[in-house]
Amino acid sequence: MAMRTYGLSGSGMDVDQLVKDLMKARRANYDKMYQQKTQLEWKKADYNSIYTTVSEFRTNTVLNYKLQNTLLPKKAVSNNDTVASVTANADSGNVSHDVSVLQLADGVKKVSAGNISEGNKSKLETQFSLTQSDYSFTIKNGNASADISFTKDNSIYDIVDKINTSNTGIKATYDAVLDRFFMYTTGTGSNTSIEFSGPDASFVRDELKINTAAQTKTSLSAINLTATTATLDSQFSGLAAPFTLKIGAGDDITIDPTTDTMDSLISKINSAPDSDVTASYDATLDRFTLTSNVSGLAASVDVSASSAEGLAFLSNNLKLNTATNAENGKDSVINLDGIDRIAQSGNNFTLTGVTYNLKATGTTKVTVSSDTDKLVESVKSFLV
Repeated sequence: MAMRTYGLSGSGMDVDQLVKDLMKARRANYDKMYQQKTQLEWKKADYNSIYTTVSEFRTNTVLNYKLQNTLLPKKAVSNNDTVASVTANADSGNVSHDVSVLQLADGVKKVSAGNISEGNKSKLETQFSLTQSDYSFTIKNGNASADISFTKDNSIYDIVDKINTSNTGIKATYDAVLDRFFMYTTGTGSNTSIEFSGPDASFVRDELKINTAAQTKTSLSAINLTATTATLDSQFSGLAAPFTLKIGAGDDITIDPTTDTMDSLISKINSAPDSDVTASYDATLDRFTLTSNVSGLAASVDVSASSAEGLAFLSNNLKLNTATNAENGKDSVINLDGIDRIAQSGNNFTLTGVTYNLKATGTTKVTVSSDTDKLVESVKSFLV
């Protein structure tokens, strides 16, 4: 649209072009500033790119190249990967290891023995026909414990939530389809346990139908027995005077350390009238075990003694957890290069620079060697 300019009618002057020509000087300054701005942005991008490249070179190449794993990489191969898979650190020697996996680590698991609901599941009162208003029981896992308190107006999912947020390493879940309550430890090893106590621990047994008693008790560690036929006083220091044990529902058992052996101890427990527990000793694991002969909610392994000597024998020599309502997990146990019964709390651990991931009991040979291919790749990544 032509610009209307008063006083210049008929002059023949191109006013629009005149204005454009007058603005060229201003436009040149603006273009110069825009070019400078663009150049600065390019420089900034280049500086950022250089900084990133140098930082990555320093962190991922130079610093990593100084690490022993980069300069002296090792590889480990298990000839029986179904028993254990392995990786090697730079600290490991170029040797072969003979490994026997005797036992895998495990935690503790508790599950309802049957369907637990009697009515509507919206509230505990209707689900279990409760008449008591308030409930409280204590769960314990090793040194961690927590009080679980609730009312009959809560739901079963409130109990699940209270257990899962108790910071005890014990988790719970309720399966509405199976109508079962599950409890388990998140960790493994003989230091893990599930133990119930408190005024309403019977709620767990009677309503959730979970056996709160231990169904088996095994030595928490090797008991260092050298012969099942040797007298107990020759096997364990500090034993002299006779003492009485109460194992399960059987009669009291009198033990004389100067004449009784591990074999006779096991025989006395297993042959006791009304005995509901079987005793055994595993020489390979070097552990003593008591197992209930009863199944379901009635299964229980109770151990006690009538004297301090007897309690010390159970706890210090047989290394049993004497708490009635405590069941412990299991350590993994391996033999390594002639060293017998190395116990670990988990199935993944590192020994002599080799990391083992145990999968099953059995034997395997682990071979450690220098990883030449990885070393070449590291040198290439540094130079290229």
